[in-house]
Amino acid sequence: MTEEISKLCVTCGMCCDGSLFRHGHLFDQEDIDLAKGLGLEVVENEGFKMPCKFFDGKCSIWTSEKPKICEKYFCKPLKRYLNGDIDFDEASIKVKNLITVKEKMLIESRQFEEFNGFTLVQVCDKLDNCNPENLKKYGFLHLIRLDLNTKLRNFFD
Repeated sequence: MTEEISKLCVTCGMCCDGSLFRHGHLFDQEDIDLAKGLGLEVVENEGFKMPCKFFDGKCSIWTSEKPKICEKYFCKPLKRYLNGDIDFDEASIKVKNLITVKEKMLIESRQFEEFNGFTLVQVCDKLDNCNPENLKKYGFLHLIRLDLNTKLRNFFD
């Protein structure tokens, strides 16, 4: 089971790459001090900024000391798999479906210079805050966002 958990996490990584979260939770002062010592950008009352600088397709400090959230966080598909509510294949499908729409959103967003280098969360934030004149310009991205929202609901259900 440990091998499957690792495989699912390495396949995904969206909890670390800035796709799902803006910040990694820090539990206490010891955690805050550790994050700062690692050179992570800490935002008071929010945690360390995502994407994590130690994530490059997988965690580069997994065997080292790291913030507690890095070991405590389990996404919903992984939790459901561990509880026996779904099998590994179903958990993998949920992850793959979300990754597919994430990649589609990032690929399509790159046709606009203002989105270059953005994470999924940053693209979505920009879309949420775009003015009415840009609704037409980013229309296709808004459609992908609707699909993304559906996949996210399914991912976290």
